Amino acid sequence: MSRRGSILQDYGGHFEPTTFEGQIQGAQIQQRNNEFNAQMKQHTKEKSDKEAADLIKGIGIDHIGDNTIDILTDKQIQGVQDKLLDMHMKGSSTTDLMLYAQRELPKISNGHTVAKNKYDKIKAGVTELGKDFPTGNLEEARSMSVKDMLKDVLDFDENGTATGYKDPSIVPEKNYVSGLTDEDKIGSWYKPSGALESHIKSLPVTKIGESKKYRDARGVERDNIWEGQGSVFSQLKTDPTNGQNIGHEIKYETVPLGKRPDGSLINVAILPKEEFNVLTGTPQAKADFLIKFNDNLKTKGIDPSKLDPRAKDVLQRQYAHDWLTTTNIDGSSFITKEAVKQPLPPRVSVKVNTGGANQTESIDVYTPTKAIVDEHFNNKDNYKPIITDNGVEVYGAVPINSLDDKYQEAIFTIAKSKDSDVTSIGDIFLKKTDDGGVGVVKKSDNSLITTLTEKGANIQANTPLGVKAKNEAVRRAEAKTNKPPEQTSNKWDKYKRN
Repeated sequence: MSRRGSILQDYGGHFEPTTFEGQIQGAQIQQRNNEFNAQMKQHTKEKSDKEAADLIKGIGIDHIGDNTIDILTDKQIQGVQDKLLDMHMKGSSTTDLMLYAQRELPKISNGHTVAKNKYDKIKAGVTELGKDFPTGNLEEARSMSVKDMLKDVLDFDENGTATGYKDPSIVPEKNYVSGLTDEDKIGSWYKPSGALESHIKSLPVTKIGESKKYRDARGVERDNIWEGQGSVFSQLKTDPTNGQNIGHEIKYETVPLGKRPDGSLINVAILPKEEFNVLTGTPQAKADFLIKFNDNLKTKGIDPSKLDPRAKDVLQRQYAHDWLTTTNIDGSSFITKEAVKQPLPPRVSVKVNTGGANQTESIDVYTPTKAIVDEHFNNKDNYKPIITDNGVEVYGAVPINSLDDKYQEAIFTIAKSKDSDVTSIGDIFLKKTDDGGVGVVKKSDNSLITTLTEKGANIQANTPLGVKAKNEAVRRAEAKTNKPPEQTSNKWDKYKRN
């Protein structure tokens, strides 16, 4: 008897062999298990891909409207998204992706929030600025403010390209709009619009007048009667010889401004502080003045930003005083009338004997006016220049308000008839023409309006005095024009013997 059977019996008895059908069924079960595991794995991957995609796509920050900030922010967000996608493709879990995003995104969002808040304040500030400066280039003002803000908020490389946001804790709190009205910036976004002149003309003037008896240097008793109006910038000017009021002048203080080679002080007239503050009393008026002042300094080769504050204050008020004096824009006026108790021949009248006992008075305004113009031209250094509205200094010029009232009226009427832009004596001045005549010049741009003629000026001055005075002015002018050449021979020559 074989031992093998006994041994098999010892290990558990008899096993029936697996049928072919059983083997097929087992293989089918294993295949279904493999497919299920594959499906579960695919499902898990799809879920992970979706979570990663949602996370990556969900990262974003709204634009604020500034190219530098928006481009930088987009670039930094794209950098985070690229890193998350790379981590996911290398098998990192969604949790790992979220941890990375939570660590990096606040660095961007915190800096972006600071920039956005500052940008919104700049936009609001520039809008308010526009209420005071409606003619200003507000887009340029916004751009200048943002540029200053970006220097505080962003880091830049050596090429000036923004590389990232600074730590919000070191970003200063600052008003980036207020600096736009500084002298070195205002001219970049605002140009003079006539606001200074309009502001001055809007200020009130006061009617004034007086009648006072006095005796002149020859002992003649006179009634000095004057009337006019004064501005906040003007004061009465008196004749030092008799104390009589003779007109207006711009208020002033005298201060030293340097020394001459001999050591003596150079004193200049400046507008008092109170009147200067009135002059620059509105934002636009102040801006117009600062730009005029700075342009004037630049024509002299002076950099306004290099001036000591105290020197700048003196120079500004000196310029203001001179500008008001030459333009006569403040609206002050002064008209005198004198009643003579013991009459003497009038100083400005010429009595011409026309035959018989009748004499006709006429006024010669041309001759003394030309003499004044010649005096200013020949002694330019002794007189202040007239400053035109476009900042040109005209030396040797004569302000109209420095002439006698009758001269002013005649010259102004002639100028107004030639140029409709002339509306006041402050719009014109006189200067010598290239051919030696008396030129009436427009103060806005230093252009010649007309050249005075003796006949035209004297006819205009005498017309209000009546027909006889006017005709006499015509006769005298024509007499000069038609004057025959002087004879060189002696009237007694005809009696000489040959």
